[in-house]
Amino acid sequence: MNSFVVELGVLLLVALLVIVVPSAGCSCNAQPGKGSKIGQVVKVARVGFIFDTWEVEIISGASNGVAGNQPFHATAETWELAARLQRHMLRQDEVAVTYTTEWACSKARTEGPCTFITMVHPIRHFPYE
Repeated sequence: MNSFVVELGVLLLVALLVIVVPSAGCSCNAQPGKGSKIGQVVKVARVGFIFDTWEVEIISGASNGVAGNQPFHATAETWELAARLQRHMLRQDEVAVTYTTEWACSKARTEGPCTFITMVHPIRHFPYE
């Protein structure tokens, strides 16, 4: 009976490690830094198997009908920032975001490339005089 309990305990430990270790890993980036991006928010999604994160996708030139631009993927770390991005997406606003890209980060913080949005502001277009 004791060997059965030990085997069951080992099996549960292995199963836990198989689930937790890959999802709690880390991502690395060759070029950490800070920057800004202008574009239209086309996706705000809460994703994750164990750790939920707010993943965002922005496309430059989307409002101008420019095709072929690579999407910008980043993570909004707070619910408030994700909600602001979602509002701008639904309004189809062009926005300016500032972001930081870290050298390494935990998979618990992002599903993407360690890029985190820090601020978002709508771009106001004024007619030419």
